[in-house]
Amino acid sequence: MYIRVYKKPSYDWSLINTISIVGTIPMVVIFFFFQKYMVKGLVAGAVKG
Repeated sequence: MYIRVYKKPSYDWSLINTISIVGTIPMVVIFFFFQKYMVKGLVAGAVKG
């Protein structure tokens, strides 16, 4: 018979937080760099007629 031992999984929260921050920073930097172009495109696309 095969018996599985179920253990409560442990997470390395400091690693998860670090990866989240490192993944978010480039998106925020790119957003602020291209913000004026995004706003221009949204306004131009919202003009009716």
